[in-house]
Amino acid sequence: MKLIELFNTIKKPIENDNFQFSAIPIPEYSNHRIAKDKNDNPTLLLSISNEGARTLIANLKLQNVSVLFDIKCKIQQNGNLIEKIFTAVCFIGKDISLKNYFLKLCSTLIEDLGNTPTHEEVRKEITRFIELFRLATEPQTKTIQGLWAELFLILECKQPANLVRCWHSIPEEKFDFNNGVERIEVKSSASALRIHNFSLDQLHSPTDTKTIIASVFVRQASTGKSITILSSEISSRLTDIELIEKLQLQIALTLGKTISESMKLKFDFEFAKDSLRFYRAEDIPKIAIENIPTFVSDVRFKSDLTDINSINPNDIAGNGGLFDSI
Repeated sequence: MKLIELFNTIKKPIENDNFQFSAIPIPEYSNHRIAKDKNDNPTLLLSISNEGARTLIANLKLQNVSVLFDIKCKIQQNGNLIEKIFTAVCFIGKDISLKNYFLKLCSTLIEDLGNTPTHEEVRKEITRFIELFRLATEPQTKTIQGLWAELFLILECKQPANLVRCWHSIPEEKFDFNNGVERIEVKSSASALRIHNFSLDQLHSPTDTKTIIASVFVRQASTGKSITILSSEISSRLTDIELIEKLQLQIALTLGKTISESMKLKFDFEFAKDSLRFYRAEDIPKIAIENIPTFVSDVRFKSDLTDINSINPNDIAGNGGLFDSI
């Protein structure tokens, strides 16, 4: 469902009333409306099924979005003026890319809620919507290339749910995937050379743990796959809604305010697939811990994996199950 195209067909309302919109029903979800206000900004109008079970919820207002619960809206529809109670999710501002991302999130919100959501379902999904949209105004925390490589590995593995479940919750974590016993760190290169940046901790595994490094070549290609496509294909293989939500949240957290444009960039999937290799952390050239002076921390360096023998992750799979998922 592309709300952007639908929104662009709507004319602005004639009058200047604060709660007046031009709106049209959303195909397949006709209880809800996509609307346009006097400032040419989009508003999603959500209809709630259980009128008698409403509870008082405070309205929300952020820098670029506001949510007004249970308001009487005047909308122009097919030349007629109608009044109806909706929960209005309103975009505020002039940033075109942010506006488009708002509409993209609205599409997902509608699909998750369905045509007859309850008041509690709307409250819950609005909370998640607000968090995803808020992250779109935050700084980017990782390169697009790095995120694409992580999503590529998730999609390529045998059991993507296991990798999503073990995916780092914050970008600052030392390993991309970690279940406590087994860890996977994904390294990408755009130069077709297996020279990667490491932190000292990534290559010195604690006792009773195992770490492997996934190395992949990533290059842009107009015929490749975007983060949007990878995310969609991964979601189609997940049955747990919480894991799908984690996937969406992690992408938003990583890309921040670059998300609208970053999601469109495409990278060569087949090139990445052919180049994917796995390595034991202990086999990779590194600085020995005993050579690190006292009071020196956060040691980082580059290592060349060109002449290192790659492995099959199943050959070192333990009881953790993470390596078996690849």
